[in-house]
Amino acid sequence: MSAVRPSRLPTVLSKVFSALMLASALSSTLGVGTGFAADTGAGADILPGMEQATPSKLAAKSLLLASANVSGAIVAVGQWGHVVISTDDGKTWTQASTVPTRENLTSVSFADAKNGWASGHGATIIHTSDGGITWTRQMYRPDLGGPLLAIRFTSATHGYAAGAYGMFFETKDGGDTWTQRTISDSDLHFNEIFTGKDGSVFIAGEGGFGYRTTDDGATWTKLETGYVGSFWAGETLTDGTILLAGMRGNVYRSADGGKTFSPSNTGTQKSLSGLTVLDDGTVIGVGLGGTLIKSSDGGKNFVTVTRPDRLLLSAVSPAANGSIVVFGEKGAQIQDLKIFDGGS
Repeated sequence: MSAVRPSRLPTVLSKVFSALMLASALSSTLGVGTGFAADTGAGADILPGMEQATPSKLAAKSLLLASANVSGAIVAVGQWGHVVISTDDGKTWTQASTVPTRENLTSVSFADAKNGWASGHGATIIHTSDGGITWTRQMYRPDLGGPLLAIRFTSATHGYAAGAYGMFFETKDGGDTWTQRTISDSDLHFNEIFTGKDGSVFIAGEGGFGYRTTDDGATWTKLETGYVGSFWAGETLTDGTILLAGMRGNVYRSADGGKTFSPSNTGTQKSLSGLTVLDDGTVIGVGLGGTLIKSSDGGKNFVTVTRPDRLLLSAVSPAANGSIVVFGEKGAQIQDLKIFDGGS
């Protein structure tokens, strides 16, 4: 039995990622192999991570770790298997009616308006085909010894999931089966998966490394950034510029597809855990201690402000009317961008 060791997860993000520690009870009944069929729950032993998420009026106000914008809605996931949905730019939230896990969910990705996937603690992967209202379980592998920290689909059939100690899975059938692969020669964590131009896909990882594929995942190239800390978030701008954000306020920028990177000026040493790009190209990031960063020049320079509550933020999504929705310790909160001009 092995568990994710707290010493390997950044201590400055411990408030968020303490939710990712693997449960102590591991099961060998789920089998060990490289190809795993989707787990629908039929006939399977019911483990704690297979229980239904508990309905809660406070689901949108508890710890939320990741979000995705899809067809006018925002879907966010977090602790205890909570999945919440807003169709009014974060003003009101509805909890998903059926979620077959109480594990902490760390990432969410949608391929279209209906089909989405979330991953998390216990190597959990769940799927929705109705925009997030109901979910089914595709995989639950607590015996693997770590959480899945990232999931990304490039189509309704092709997707990747990655996490602790170099854990990496790929599916080409919408998650009916997941194949475990080795794409790195180390056991460094994979923390975020994001897409780039021309079908490229990137991974933000531990140890200052990024990874890139340009051939639909057949091969992956390690990207040397010159940084030695962990990257927790990544985004690609419309012109193809790549941004990686992470420990101690570091943002590294590449304008040549990941061949070379240079540090951006963020003005903060607070670790950053989420990035998003607005329709006008503005880059927004969030992180430790209520940190918000904003760039209007393609990620070269950032303005940094701090929310009054100084609580940890883990993710951010665009919203309407000059606002964003931030996610973290207090769940989902609307944030006016006027805060960067001295407002609140």
